[in-house]
Amino acid sequence: MESDAITVVVVEDQELVRDAITRLLNLEPDLHVVVAAPNGADGIRAVRAHHPAVVLLDIELPARSGLQAAEVLRRAAPTTVVAMLNTFSRPGYLERALAAGVWGSC
Repeated sequence: MESDAITVVVVEDQELVRDAITRLLNLEPDLHVVVAAPNGADGIRAVRAHHPAVVLLDIELPARSGLQAAEVLRRAAPTTVVAMLNTFSRPGYLERALAAGVWGSC
């Protein structure tokens, strides 16, 4: 890892997806996943402990949803960019994510 690499916390409850995202991001020389957390509560703790540049949150997580975690992180880690993973087409999810301080959703 380069010392100026962008640090990332990945928060995804599905282990296979979490591991795949982590491995793919770590293939990039300018990115480094510091923690891959399985739920929202662990994700919040990881961000508070590691102060990453970016957190990639799944929208539906156990122990705190991605939306709830984003709201907490907006106050607790205002310089961390929050991006939301969303495979659901539920009405209002994008609006709620943006209101929670998420910079983007994919």
